[in-house]
Amino acid sequence: MPTLHLHLLGAFRLTWDEAPVNTINAPRLHALLAYLLLHRDAPQPRHHLAFLLWPDTTEAQARTNLRQLLHGLKQALPAADHFVHTDATTVQWRPEAPFRLDVADFEQACALAEAAAQQGDLHTMRAALAKACALYHGDLLPSCYDDWILPERERLRQAMTEALERLLRPLESAGEPRAALAYAQRLLRHDPLREDTYRTLMRLYAACGDRAGVLHVYHTCTSVLERELGVEPSAATRDAYAHALEVEVQAQPVLPPQPSHTNLPVPLTSFVGRARELAELKRLLSSGRLLTLTGPGGTGKTRLALQLAEEVQETFAAGVWLVELASLADPTLVTSTVASTLGVREQPQRSIVDALLDYVRAKTLLLLLDNCEHLIEACAQLADMLLRAASRLKIVASSREALGIAGETAYRVPSLSLPEPRPLQDLEALAHNECVHLFVDRAATAYPGFRLTARNAPAVVQICRRLDGIPLALELAAARSRVFPPEQIAARLSDRFRLLTGGSRTALPRHQTLLALLDWSYQLLSEAERVLLRRLSVFAGGWSLEAAQAVCSDGPGEEVLDPLVRLVDKSMVVVEEPLEAAEGRYRLLETIRQYARDKLFESGEAEHVRDQHLEFFLRFAEIAEPRLRSAEQLEWLHRVETEYDNLRTALAWSLERSKSDRTLRLAGALSYFWVLRGIFSESYKWLNDALTFAEREQHEKSAAGTYTPTPVEMAQRAKALYGATLSQFGTLDMKKGRTLIDESLRLWRALGDTWWTAVALELKALLLSVSPDFEMALACLEEGVALGRRIEDPWPLAVCLIRMGDALKPGGQAAAARPFLEEGVALARRIGDKSVLSEGLRELGSVYYVAGALTAAESLTEEALAHGRAIGSLLSVFLALFQLVVISCLQNDPEKAKRYCGEAWALGKDTGSPFVALFAIVIFGLAVSVGGEAGRGVRLLAAALALLAPFGFKPGEGEPTMKVFRQVLEKAQAQLGPEAFQVAWAAGQQMTLEQALALATENASEDSQLPQVGRGASSD
Repeated sequence: MPTLHLHLLGAFRLTWDEAPVNTINAPRLHALLAYLLLHRDAPQPRHHLAFLLWPDTTEAQARTNLRQLLHGLKQALPAADHFVHTDATTVQWRPEAPFRLDVADFEQACALAEAAAQQGDLHTMRAALAKACALYHGDLLPSCYDDWILPERERLRQAMTEALERLLRPLESAGEPRAALAYAQRLLRHDPLREDTYRTLMRLYAACGDRAGVLHVYHTCTSVLERELGVEPSAATRDAYAHALEVEVQAQPVLPPQPSHTNLPVPLTSFVGRARELAELKRLLSSGRLLTLTGPGGTGKTRLALQLAEEVQETFAAGVWLVELASLADPTLVTSTVASTLGVREQPQRSIVDALLDYVRAKTLLLLLDNCEHLIEACAQLADMLLRAASRLKIVASSREALGIAGETAYRVPSLSLPEPRPLQDLEALAHNECVHLFVDRAATAYPGFRLTARNAPAVVQICRRLDGIPLALELAAARSRVFPPEQIAARLSDRFRLLTGGSRTALPRHQTLLALLDWSYQLLSEAERVLLRRLSVFAGGWSLEAAQAVCSDGPGEEVLDPLVRLVDKSMVVVEEPLEAAEGRYRLLETIRQYARDKLFESGEAEHVRDQHLEFFLRFAEIAEPRLRSAEQLEWLHRVETEYDNLRTALAWSLERSKSDRTLRLAGALSYFWVLRGIFSESYKWLNDALTFAEREQHEKSAAGTYTPTPVEMAQRAKALYGATLSQFGTLDMKKGRTLIDESLRLWRALGDTWWTAVALELKALLLSVSPDFEMALACLEEGVALGRRIEDPWPLAVCLIRMGDALKPGGQAAAARPFLEEGVALARRIGDKSVLSEGLRELGSVYYVAGALTAAESLTEEALAHGRAIGSLLSVFLALFQLVVISCLQNDPEKAKRYCGEAWALGKDTGSPFVALFAIVIFGLAVSVGGEAGRGVRLLAAALALLAPFGFKPGEGEPTMKVFRQVLEKAQAQLGPEAFQVAWAAGQQMTLEQALALATENASEDSQLPQVGRGASSD
């Protein structure tokens, strides 16, 4: 039978017959497997495992979790029954199974070394210790934070420390300093606070005649002890340093410069995430010779480059060398700094450049040039020279911008992956998100008692998202955990440049505060780049090149393309990949945007640039408005959604600047977009604010003297009133809606605008239909149809025809409605407006189901549903699902009705709209009644009708849905009996909305529950 290989030291890995097994990728599965493997000699009680893995949940929930986890393990583990034995009370890893465990192999190698030492067999001891060190790829499951694993992890760490120490002593005593160096360096990385290891390293470097190595080790020791412990090196360490320098001075004239394997600094914090980036960088480095990591400050370029060097150093015989350029100000010193790092000295009659080129010419060596941006030209020239001279040399550079020389591969280092902004579902999965993992790891360092919990997780997610996943910003925020809980850190992020300070005292000054880091980047820009960067901060959510040109230039002749490209090159601006858009987009990380915005206000240009931003997006919205009613609808819906944050910003600025005409125009132009997207409460806010402000302004003008609104002002107000009427469908305030549309219609008539008069008549007819006042509604629609036939644009005629068909049905005139609907649908197909087409198809479908043609009705309604989904219209989709439930009930197919109900319920979860909630109650009432739950269905239908009545909804007797109501209720009465039916009906009429929702979701899963509504909920 094949052997299962399990690796718990370092990253979790599992192979079956030498092939990787990737199905076991859940952190809880890793933890369960680790515990079973480490305690394989005895069965483990289920209750013990449940408590161990889920200590913060109830016992019942923990046992359920364990059952699910064991089921998942058996599904994912090859030949699971050969390895895991389970019964009703226990679980055990079968010790006789064909498996290999790296922890067991490590412990066996350590035990063999101990036995060999007792027997005096030094050769076997060294071989066993070397094997143990090779097996130890990292701490035991480092991503697991369970309490039970901590002592196991520490025990194995201590065993590794002892193995390294026991290897070092005989190698140093035998005069093999180079062989000992690798183990000493590894021991230091394993435990960077051990002063005796620093002393050992200095002795070994001195024995190799490497003065640079001695200096580097002592300076590292000094900085680490001061940063982590606030102390200086001990007298013993200072004496060892002085002695090592004396030894080196005697050896130097005799020995040529011989570099050690590496001068990479000892990492004092864990490396989090970046597995995908590391794999890609290794691939790029293997096929190229110059790899430049670019990105804005704080994204972790240096840390990623160091980790890359650490993982590939074994492939470079002459070592990997870090050249730190951040503190260097003079470009002429770049070459001598590289030479000094490599231990190359200037010789008589030879320049340092020649000596450096001779040194690297035949070496297989990796050079890290860190922080090149302020010395970019000097670094580029030197890198080009070195790569041309040394064919086996490779260079990894970190810089805000690429070096720009032949053969370079530029790799933009992304921010860490962000957690999803959805409600908390799985705390364990959230903990393994890169951003969250980094924040929690650093917060636990700052405040050892810190843990990620269900309570603080939403605040941690908010911190990660608002800081754009920038590692430095997250680390600075996490450092505040010693003072503030995550909730307070998140609340203070609006003042992030004062909050995010207090980094490591030994870090570069610009890395100690976020503001200093951005100041450093800003000062490296040219004046033209600074001007453009601060002006770009006016955009919210990104921009196009056209928008940047219109908003950020001082005139038609000024081009922004060149400075914009340079800002992209210098990692201050992010380029977004075009998806559906024909052109690319650009954006600023939010932290950079806030910094640039402060600079914009300091410059005194803010008002002018924001005015230009408002004018550009007002023109954009007015261009978009008619296209949202055309065959270009999907494209322009996407474009408006893409610019929606900018449109909101423009609206807010127009109100702040008291530009009532601009506010009315912009809000009016966005009204149809808001309807298509079901954004009712927000649209009501903007339109109400715009109308209120305009009325106040007109009142002030009237008070100051004779004032008569101009036709332009009347049209702006009329369109905003129309939009405000549409927004009332989110609140179901039909009375206010009729007041608004009457005023809008009066203004359009006064202006003689036939197009808008017809459109306003259609909307008034819709409001009259729900009153119901079908006679008046039909009168409005007759006029609207007549006007529509006089207009070249067919859109008003299409909506009036479809509304006419809708208004005819409740009066029992379904047959008369059909030709109007068929003509309206044909026009809608020609126009290309999927929203109008969806409504027309749905209404035509209702005519068919009244006539008993249920198959045709279902087909038409399914098409209506597809068009609604295509444009993402919540209202169109919901109403189509509602009708499909009705048709399913007429087909006496309760299972299909419930499936459609489930879709509608899932859709309704995303809103707090009472409209959606009430109609969801109706469709559930119909579905459960047909499904045999007559009493429950009657209560739901009674509740829905009673709750709709105060909003002005009075369904007509001829309304097709009411016919289905009557059929369902007649069957329910026959099933329940008259007395029980009346009791159920009366009970339903007394229900609140919350009670009706609870009854509708009875026996439904938690995921299908609608949220509370009517308590400040939004219908967006």
